[in-house]
Amino acid sequence: MPEDVGFSHMDDHLDRIEDRLSRMEGKIDALVTGLAVHGERITRIETWRDDHQKVEDDRTGRERWTIGTLVAVASVAALAIGLVLR
Repeated sequence: MPEDVGFSHMDDHLDRIEDRLSRMEGKIDALVTGLAVHGERITRIETWRDDHQKVEDDRTGRERWTIGTLVAVASVAALAIGLVLR
């Protein structure tokens, strides 16, 4: 009979572990969902900001300098300086 009690105790312990894992899985799912929602919000904010900035640039006639444009200009400037110093 004592062996049955040991197995019963082990079954209870395994049930508690399964319950904890189930709750943790639910929390992880909620966290992933929350991150996805925040990612969507950030994307919408960035899109709105970019659209707003483009409208403002169009209104003022100012050109918009992107990172790619700045890198290209810096590369050409470095090449020109290198040729002059040669």
